[in-house]
Amino acid sequence: MWKKGWALFLCFFLASCVQNHELEQLGLSTAAGYDLEDDGRILGTLVLNQFDPLKKEAIQTVQSIGETSKSIRQSINLETSNKIVSGQLRVVTFGKELGEKGVISITDTLSRDSSIGTMIYLSVSKSRANELLRLKSPILSMGNYLSQLIEQNLESETIISCTLHEFLQAYYDPGRDPILPMMELRNGMVLADGLAIFQDDKVVGEINAREGFYIKLIRDKYDAGTTEIDIPVLDFSTELINMEPKKDRNSCCSGPNKKGKNVSGSYPSFEVKIQLDCAVQEISEDIIFNDQQKTDEFQKLINKGMEKRLQNVLAVLQELNSDPIGFGMVYNAKVRGKELTIEEWRELYPQAQIKTEIDTRIVRTGIMD
Repeated sequence: MWKKGWALFLCFFLASCVQNHELEQLGLSTAAGYDLEDDGRILGTLVLNQFDPLKKEAIQTVQSIGETSKSIRQSINLETSNKIVSGQLRVVTFGKELGEKGVISITDTLSRDSSIGTMIYLSVSKSRANELLRLKSPILSMGNYLSQLIEQNLESETIISCTLHEFLQAYYDPGRDPILPMMELRNGMVLADGLAIFQDDKVVGEINAREGFYIKLIRDKYDAGTTEIDIPVLDFSTELINMEPKKDRNSCCSGPNKKGKNVSGSYPSFEVKIQLDCAVQEISEDIIFNDQQKTDEFQKLINKGMEKRLQNVLAVLQELNSDPIGFGMVYNAKVRGKELTIEEWRELYPQAQIKTEIDTRIVRTGIMD
């Protein structure tokens, strides 16, 4: 009986430790931005949602300068009447200059904050993140607007998934590099305009959304999306086709010899095979697919055009010595006798041989969304 009494007492004791907060006294941060200042310090910007009926504006943008993201938030707390909490943080944006210097100190701090989930979105801004977050959205706070912008592009498979968890996972894996969406201010609007390419935690380049399609096609589970293919043959100009990869799409890795072991002075080779079911949605010329032979010829032209685009993207990534696709993970798993180090992969990857083969099958023509 006394054991039940102690258990009941402990339940009440633990419940009494819960800290209560009045919503009207809180500033809920929904977005954060970080920029590099001329003196090397960091400018932090927060978008806050406030529920105090006495305040004229429910959305407030605040900023401060500090050495670390933690000190920035402490400084902002000293300047606001409401206690800032991060439980509703949805998006973190890095200015491009800060991204080029490195962002691991900030992402590591975010991951250690128990109030922040690891599924928050990360992005890079071509302009300063402060300018991006201070833009007024007519409907939503900028934090909600950016998160919905990213979510709808993820659902339409236009961009690559970009959570804090995925960034850190790629950063700490020696066979893969992070990749984040690139945001741009254009005519007073925010656009998800391409992808920021990372080497470790530093931005080393960028590619546009059309090029990013091919990275997503290889590395992610891909159901449906769209891309444009230029076919400079006959009177064709541009075809817009809807890509629906088969489930048996695969990428393979083979080592420099049959045993798959690295040999001094040799480099790894990879073979990427992609099978696609696609529908022609729009075509610039009056093409009638009235027989199988014509369809087969058209499929070959699509294969050739896509393989050329894919090879160009892979060449850019190798030149930047960035591996967002994860070839190093395949190499480490299949042909290595010991764990691959970051230094080893940085030396091997730019010289790796990557062969590509794309096999498309047109399943529908003349279909519009």
